Amino acid sequence: MVSGANARAIGKNRDAAILELVEKCKFISREQVQAMLFPGQEYRQKCCQRLQKLYQAKKLKRKRTDVAAPYVYYPPGVTWNQKAEHYLIVNWIYVALVQQIKWWFKLHLFKREYFCQWDTDRLLADTLVVLNNTERKCLHPAFVEVDRADSNNKFDKVPKYTDFYKSKAWVKLWWAQPDPEGRYRFPKVLVVTDRPNQIDKILEKENTAKIRFEVVTLESVKKDIYYFI
Repeated sequence: MVSGANARAIGKNRDAAILELVEKCKFISREQVQAMLFPGQEYRQKCCQRLQKLYQAKKLKRKRTDVAAPYVYYPPGVTWNQKAEHYLIVNWIYVALVQQIKWWFKLHLFKREYFCQWDTDRLLADTLVVLNNTERKCLHPAFVEVDRADSNNKFDKVPKYTDFYKSKAWVKLWWAQPDPEGRYRFPKVLVVTDRPNQIDKILEKENTAKIRFEVVTLESVKKDIYYFI
C-alpha cells in the first residue's frame, strides 16, 4: 500500500514530468499526455486528475478546439495560435514512434524544429528522427514535415531539401553514415498531410533530385509509421 507521503511524492514527480513534456511540446492533448506518461487505459482518470490540478494551480493553460474534443494544454507563457494543430500532429508522430517501436530499433533522437545549415542558406525541418538500428549497428535518420490544408500555406520545402541534398553538407553531420560500400544516402522525408494528392502533384513537378519523399496521412502513421520510414 502506498503511504500518503509516497503518494504525494509520486504526484509531484508526475506533475514535473507533465510540465516538462508540455514545455517541450508547446501544445499537447490529454490523450497525448496519457499515451506518453500514463500508458494503459486504467490510468486515464489519474492523467485527467493531474492535468486538472496543474490547470487549477495556473501552471498550465488549456483550450478546446471543439466542444466534443479533449482539452489541449500549453504553458502559461505561450499564446494560443494557429500552429497548435501543427504541434499536435507532431506529437502523434512521436507517440506512434514510441508505441510501435520495433525490437531492433531504439529512438535515438526526436528533434522538433531541426535546423540544417549550409553555405549562406538553411532549412528548418519540422522534425528530425534518428533511429538506432541495434541489429545492423547503424543510425537511420529521417526528416518529418507536417502539412495541413487549413493552414493555407503552400508546401514549399521541396526546393530547400533539394538544395540541402545537392550541397553535400549533410554528409558531414553526425547522423549521416555510409553504407558498407562507402556510399551516403540522403534521409527519407516523411510528409504527413491531409491533402496527399496535392502534395504528390507538387513533388511530381518539383522533386527533380529524386529525393525519397513519402506522402502519408496521419491515420496511416497511427497504424504503422515504421512501414513508411
